[in-house]
Amino acid sequence: MDRDDLLSVYAVAEHTYCPRSFYYHLHGHVGINRFIADGRVRHTFVDEPGSRSHSEVKQELSVHLGSEELGLSGVADILEENADGTLTIVDYKRGEDRDPNLFQRVQLCLLALLVEEERGVTVERGFIHFVGSNKRREVVLDQELRERSLRALHEARALARELKPPPPVNDQRCRGCMHYEVCLPEEVDWLSRGAVGGLTKGTPLAALPEGRTVYIDKQGAYVGKRADTLRITYKREELTRIPLTEVRKLCLFGNVNLSTAAVRELLRRDIPIVYLSGYGRYEGIFLPERSGNVPLRLAQYRARDDAPARLELCRAFVSGKLHNCRTLLGRYARESGDDTIVAARGKLKALMKDVERVDTVDSLLGLEGAAAREYFAAFARCIAEEPPFDFTRRTRRPPADPVNALLSFTYTLVTTELIAACHRVGLDPHLGLYHTPLYGRPGLALDLLEELRPIFADALVLALINRREFNTDDFETRFGGVFLKKSARLRFYERYEDRKHDEIVHPVFKYKVSYRRLFELQARILAKTLPGELPGYLPYKAR
Repeated sequence: MDRDDLLSVYAVAEHTYCPRSFYYHLHGHVGINRFIADGRVRHTFVDEPGSRSHSEVKQELSVHLGSEELGLSGVADILEENADGTLTIVDYKRGEDRDPNLFQRVQLCLLALLVEEERGVTVERGFIHFVGSNKRREVVLDQELRERSLRALHEARALARELKPPPPVNDQRCRGCMHYEVCLPEEVDWLSRGAVGGLTKGTPLAALPEGRTVYIDKQGAYVGKRADTLRITYKREELTRIPLTEVRKLCLFGNVNLSTAAVRELLRRDIPIVYLSGYGRYEGIFLPERSGNVPLRLAQYRARDDAPARLELCRAFVSGKLHNCRTLLGRYARESGDDTIVAARGKLKALMKDVERVDTVDSLLGLEGAAAREYFAAFARCIAEEPPFDFTRRTRRPPADPVNALLSFTYTLVTTELIAACHRVGLDPHLGLYHTPLYGRPGLALDLLEELRPIFADALVLALINRREFNTDDFETRFGGVFLKKSARLRFYERYEDRKHDEIVHPVFKYKVSYRRLFELQARILAKTLPGELPGYLPYKAR
C-alpha cells in the first residue's frame, strides 16, 4: 500500500465518536470552527519534529508512523523513552483535565500499535495531556482497549467502501462538530422523516467566513499581496489596501491583473476568484480543491442518465421557480390590484399542476417556457412608470434594454455564487440535470439558479428600479446590446451585497438564513438527495 492510501489514526478514532463524521473526513471535508482553531493553536507546541530530555525521560516530538500491514498512519505528539527502557505515548488535547473519552483512548491505542510494530517493543500505557489545565491523564493500553481499537479500524475500513454516509446521530455530539455545516444533521433527520416546518434548534450552516465580495473593474489595475492585505495599484500608484480577513470573494472584470502571490494566498484562505468580461459576462472561476467526494460525483452522473430520477429533480427545480414567480407577483398584485398580474398568477398556478403530470424533461421545458412568457408579461407591469424603462420581454446575449441588462448582470453574479457552492459541497457545477450540458456552461449551477431567480434576482432588480436608484442615463449601448456603465456598476455591487446579507425565515426549517447562506444550503440539500440520503430535493419556496 502507498502511505497516502493508509487511513489516519485520527480518522479511525473519529469513527468511534461519530461514523458520519469519519465519512466526511475521509471524503476531504475539512471543517473549521472555533474549537478546531483553538486546538490547532494550542497544539503548535508539539507540531515540529525534534527531541529533548526531561529528568531521566527522553522525548521525541511529532513522530510520524505508518503500517502497511494495519493500513494505518499517524503522528505521535510525544514518544517518551523512560529510564527503564519502556516507551509511553503522550497525545495533546485542548480543554481541561477530565477522564479521556473513547475517541481519545482509541487514538492513543492505535498510535501505540504503530509504535510497537515499528520499534519492536510493547507500549503498555500512554497519557492524554490536556493543554487547558496542563495536566496528564493515564490510559492503560490493555487487551480490551486493543480489541476495541482494532474493531474500530475494521469498521472504518468497511464504511470507507460505502457510497453514502450513515444517518446523522443528531444529538449533543453535533454541537461543535467541525463537519456540522456539511452534515446538516437536524435538516437531514427532519426531511428524512417527512416532517414539515418547525425546526428551530439549529442553524443551517456553521458560521461562514466574514467579509464581502471585492469587485475590481478598473482596466489595467494590478492586484498584489502585501503582508495580510490585497494591494490594488494602477500604473504603480496604490489605490487601496484591503485586509484579507475582510474578503469573501474576489471578482475581476476585464483587464485586471493578479499576482501569483495573491492567487496562492487567496486559494490558501479558500477565497474564490471570479473572472468576468468588462461588461459582466462570466468567463471562469478559480477555486482551491475542496472535495474529493467521488461517490457524490458518480451519483450526479447516474442521476443525469436515470430518466425517472432526473425528471423528479427537474420537476422540483421548476416547481420551486414557478412558486417563487407567483410569490413575487403576488406582492405587487396586493399593492397595485393590476388585473394582468392577478391573471398571470392564476395561469402560473395552473401550470404548476401540469408540472406534476409531465412525463419527460422536454415537456417540462415547454411548460417552463409558457410560464416564463406569462411571468415576464406581468413582470413588466410591476415596473414603475417613472423612470420610463421600456421592458416588454426577456432578452439576452445581448440584453436589449436596461431592465434586461440588470436582470442578466444579476443572474451572472448569482450563478458565480452557485458555482462556488457546488464546488464546496463536491458537485460538478457543469453537469446540469435540467439544463442541457454544453461545453463551458455551468449547467448544475443554472439548475439551482431557477428557483432563486424570481425571489432574489428579479426582486432586487424591481426594487432598484422602482426606488429610482437607476435611470436610463446609467446604461450605454455597446456591441448591439445595453449594459450598465461603470459608475452604475459600483452602486449595483453595493446593493447586491446588501441583498445577499438580507435574512429571511426558512419556510420549512423556520430559522433565519441569509440569502448568501441559502445558496449553499440548497446545494447541500441537492448533494444529499443525489446519493439517496434524502428522499427528494427540497426547493426553496418563499412565502
